[in-house]
Amino acid sequence: AGVRGDAFVAGGEARGPSTAVLRACDRRVTIPLAPGVESLNVAVALGVLLFEAVLQRSDVAGGP
Repeated sequence: AGVRGDAFVAGGEARGPSTAVLRACDRRVTIPLAPGVESLNVAVALGVLLFEAVLQRSDVAGGP
């Protein structure tokens, strides 16, 4: 039996992850940006996603 866990895959703004990597992913998400914000660097984007993942899994959000 394999180990199953969660992972985030991120790529650069110009090219992003390869098509093969995207096909292997279960989901794709986007981060809505405020007007006037053109993009986030990958470190900031992953920070936002990790914060949201922790928030959704915490007692504050009614999770386990």
